[in-house]
Amino acid sequence: MSEQPTLSCIVKSRQLSVFGHVTRMNELAVASQILFAQLPDNWRRPPVRPRSTQIQNVCNILSSFVMELPEAREAAQNRPFWLMLMNHSAVHL
Repeated sequence: MSEQPTLSCIVKSRQLSVFGHVTRMNELAVASQILFAQLPDNWRRPPVRPRSTQIQNVCNILSSFVMELPEAREAAQNRPFWLMLMNHSAVHL
């Protein structure tokens, strides 16, 4: 068996990486505003688009760490801790 992490673990690690990067951005940055914006109640996703958002994907990953979104946003500010979390997810999820 290969010592390489599975592709799904690598994708989850990269999603956490992007989340941490955007979270550490200024709140006025466009990427931060887009990621954390609330969708209007009457908004419908086009039929060809995935039903889950990036935040929902990150929340699903964080649930395996027993961590909620507000905790993750705070934890992402500590870059060494966030890197350790990403590396752990790449190997163990």
